[in-house]
Amino acid sequence: MVNQEYCELTKKEILSILKHTKWCHLGISDCDQPYIVPMYFSFEPKGNHICFSLLSLRNGQKMLYMEHNQKVCLEFELQRENYFFSIIVYGTVTICPPTYKNSLLEVTSTQVTGRCYMLY
Repeated sequence: MVNQEYCELTKKEILSILKHTKWCHLGISDCDQPYIVPMYFSFEPKGNHICFSLLSLRNGQKMLYMEHNQKVCLEFELQRENYFFSIIVYGTVTICPPTYKNSLLEVTSTQVTGRCYMLY
């Protein structure tokens, strides 16, 4: 078993980790059925919020779920030596008009938390 201790991350630390992370997991739900998929993302801090952009094909399970429920969760992780960083973002998604085969998903954070776990 691995011993774990953790500390809460500051907003500055969270933004720094996001800059070094390429992928996230998008968590959505429809009719009490959770659904999670890996996604490539970009982000931009805006005041007290962080705005995330994700590209998605226009058809598929996640698009159907998000049409019915705009509440989403994003999870980010990064491991460096004996440290594991985890960031959770709760927010709402806006599905932008499609371009060609893709739609832009814009997620505006309502709550952001981050932890650093020290692994032994």
